[in-house]
Amino acid sequence: MLRVQIPSETQEGKYIFVRDHYPFYSHILDGSNDLPAYGQVFLAETIGTMFFVMLYLTSKYEVARGRDSFAMIVCVIISWIGLYTCLEHVSGGIFNPAIALA
Repeated sequence: MLRVQIPSETQEGKYIFVRDHYPFYSHILDGSNDLPAYGQVFLAETIGTMFFVMLYLTSKYEVARGRDSFAMIVCVIISWIGLYTCLEHVSGGIFNPAIALA
């Protein structure tokens, strides 16, 4: 999970990310002309992680109360797919802020 970067040929001291070598590349950096947009990435990852953890803990609580465990698993999977779809172009959809900023 390493961001591969190479030195720019036109500007001294500037580096360019090689997007093909990093599967979780944050596509929001494409629109920012490679300016730092890590605050947006971190915010998206934090919000996605918060929603996913809240949903997971709620489903565990509902299963402990005697609800159908299969329905809770389906809810968690569908919500993860929805969160990933919403945030994959902003942060890569990893839902771990520490890895997203690595």
